[in-house]
Amino acid sequence: SHTKVLNDTVSLSGNLPVGKSTFRLDAKDTFGQSITQINGTYLVLNSNTSIYYVSTLGNDSSSGNLSSAPKQSIQSAISGAIPPAAIFIAVGEYSV
Repeated sequence: SHTKVLNDTVSLSGNLPVGKSTFRLDAKDTFGQSITQINGTYLVLNSNTSIYYVSTLGNDSSSGNLSSAPKQSIQSAISGAIPPAAIFIAVGEYSV
């Protein structure tokens, strides 16, 4: 497949150590063809870090803690975040 999706979210679960770790992603597309291997890093800020999402297509009345139901504004995510928190902001233009 030649389809590229930017900013995909991968959820990690289990006992993840705090700090920087590396990962390798091997996957196949819907036709069973291998996709180029992706190597990268992720950072666990705190074992109980709350994650919030922002997208121009979001809604500020949502909690923002699901990538499928993000906040619409950065300010709403900041004011609603409970520390320790990380805020992932989707590509777009935002008022500040």
